[in-house]
Amino acid sequence: MKAWFGYNTGFVNIDDNHVYLTNSGNWSEIADLEEKGITTNKKSRRRKKKSSLFMAYLVVFIMGVLILNLTRGRSMVLISGTLALGYFAYRYMQPNLSLAFKIPKSKVLSITIMVDGIQITFTDNDGNEDVAELKGLDEKAMEFFSTLKASLQV
Repeated sequence: MKAWFGYNTGFVNIDDNHVYLTNSGNWSEIADLEEKGITTNKKSRRRKKKSSLFMAYLVVFIMGVLILNLTRGRSMVLISGTLALGYFAYRYMQPNLSLAFKIPKSKVLSITIMVDGIQITFTDNDGNEDVAELKGLDEKAMEFFSTLKASLQV
């Protein structure tokens, strides 16, 4: 059994043994994933910090271009194009802002079905209880996780 679904900030891939939270949804990406723990948190924080810094630079650049265009009386097409560029850059970078790790199904403590997504409570690699919230799942994903919850008996 293999399945994958998109959510607000990334993708969730599921096979017979693990639930993977990934940035792209690509199955080749899961080979490098580790269980969530101190080392994965550090790597993810570092990647997230770099992406956030890039996004901050991009916002400053776009604001500068907008102010420059507004003060020089440029056309609205150029201004709208700059705003569109900023929006699409954000949408492109958004998956890099999410965490990427795997959760063995044997370590899942509970799956809570919410109105706007699910909440998976699990034991991380360090033995600590942790929670992953997946919001923005479609109806098919919600049905899949309801079935998964029943099969895991959590």
